[in-house]
Amino acid sequence: MPSLDDAEATRTPRGASASNSAESVETAAESSARDLSALRAERTAQADAWLRELLGGADGVALVAVGGYGRGELGPGSDLDVMMLHDGRSDVVQIADQVWYPIWDAGWQLDHSVRTVADAVSVANADMKAALGMLHARHIAGVPDLTARLREHAFGQWRSRASKRLPELHDMVRERAERLGEVAFLLEPALGHDHGVLGIAVARCHHQRCVRPGRECRDAGTERGSGRGLGARRRRGLGRRRR
Repeated sequence: MPSLDDAEATRTPRGASASNSAESVETAAESSARDLSALRAERTAQADAWLRELLGGADGVALVAVGGYGRGELGPGSDLDVMMLHDGRSDVVQIADQVWYPIWDAGWQLDHSVRTVADAVSVANADMKAALGMLHARHIAGVPDLTARLREHAFGQWRSRASKRLPELHDMVRERAERLGEVAFLLEPALGHDHGVLGIAVARCHHQRCVRPGRECRDAGTERGSGRGLGARRRRGLGRRRR
């Protein structure tokens, strides 16, 4: 029969058990995040290829992904946020229709616009949401120079107005969270609209993208959508407190 000493030696300490549980939750979250990230990347690549095919060899225009689609976060049910840039050609509406209508016919939700670079920059100057979307502008098809010019002007405009834009961004995140509610208490939450960790992560991602262009959102210390960053540090802290 095992002695009490043997039983004590094999018993898992309460603190260690809590720590192991917290680490298991974090590991599972990271694994799930990797699967979701791969799914988003695959859907984004498929949408990119489809849009290139729809645009064909049209000259003087560019298709640009903005917002979540620009970030490569195209999940199930996501809208296609697409801007068609042009250099002033008169038949741009007809070209756009050749791209938009097949998307609608396929049942996709499409958030679209047709603008010159100057028009797009003017809209971004007046509309915070448009400005945020353009910080994630990504070239899909057509003339790369049009997309490059949009990114240059959008980033430059954000930097020059950062002292005004950042308070506006803070107020927008807070107002949206108050209007849509807390993620923890909703049956169908909009994660990016939360005023907590994810909401802060989205806002910091927008700003970080502009201040340090070319760096991923994780460089902002948020690890948005990966189950790490602020949320993971809270889980690790929970494990430490239970020891």
